Order: sequence, then structure tokens, then C-alpha cells
Amino acid sequence: MLSLAIIWNSAYQFKNQIISDMNKYGTVLGNCDILFSSDQEYSKFVYDVYFQENMEKWKIDKKLAHMLVSNSSRSVNVVFMDVDITKTEYHPQKKILVYKDLNDLKVNIRDYYSQYINNYCFDIVIHATDDEKEFSQGYKLIRNYLKDWEELKQIPQIIQCDEGYQLKKTFIQSKVGNTDE
Repeated sequence: MLSLAIIWNSAYQFKNQIISDMNKYGTVLGNCDILFSSDQEYSKFVYDVYFQENMEKWKIDKKLAHMLVSNSSRSVNVVFMDVDITKTEYHPQKKILVYKDLNDLKVNIRDYYSQYINNYCFDIVIHATDDEKEFSQGYKLIRNYLKDWEELKQIPQIIQCDEGYQLKKTFIQSKVGNTDE
């Protein structure tokens, strides 16, 4: 299953190590940076990510407050990956079955890197989509935030098909969107 993860500003300085660690849990397909010019722009992005998942506003406010004081970076790194969904396990807090490799990725990366984050609070290291619905929403959101064509070419091109989402076999060749099929 395709998933996207966001390495938040608070862990941005560790992005290369985190991406390397992510390969233990799936196949990293590509990644891109999104650079924000202000606290307001960054905050809007964080709200957009979590509102689409119906997170309560007070929880977003708390995370964001910790993110903004953790360091001066207002950049995130978005990582696209393919994860195995054949193994599931019960998640007691969510009260649902989750994909084991994806859940392990989030838990282990958050646990390890949290010790290096100033003013840490839960989940300000990495965010990852849990299913195809979240992936679809997240992918559309990320595409909307990329500011120019060169940035857009850095992310994997995804297509929707009967089996779900797949990596497109060809790459965008020009600004008008010509592709070689």
C-alpha cells in the first residue's frame, strides 16, 4: 500500500537518518521538501493535514505550539513509501486493526527521535497516512502545497486504479504534462 509520511519541522534536521530508518519498514519511493516562509503558512499546513483526519482542534493546537518552539525551521519533508499490509495487529488506543509495519515505523521513529526534540510532545516527529483514504487526501494536499513545477516533479506520480493507488510508470516530461506511456 502506498503511504506518505511527513517529517515535521521539529525533526527536519534528522530527515536523512529518518528516511534511512523508514526503509526498514517499507520501500521509500521518493521525498520532497516543503519550505514555509512564515509561522502562519506552516500553521495552516499543519491544520490542513490534521483537519482532514478529523482531529480535534485542541490537539492540533497543542502539537503546533510545541512544533513552533522546538526549533526555528519551518520546513517539512514528505516521504512517499510502499508498505506491506499483509500483517495487522490490534491497536488498543484506536480500537482498530492497523498495519503492523506502518504502525511499527511510526512508533519506533517517534520513540527514538523524540529524545532529540526540544519541547517534545506526542507525534511532532513524523505523521503517516494509515490507509488509502488518508493517502488520497494527503497526496492531494501535498500537491496543492508544492509551489512550482520543479518541486512537483520531485514527488512520485500516483494514479488511482481499481486495485487502489499505484506508482505511475512514467514521469512527467514537461510543464504541459506530456508523458511517455
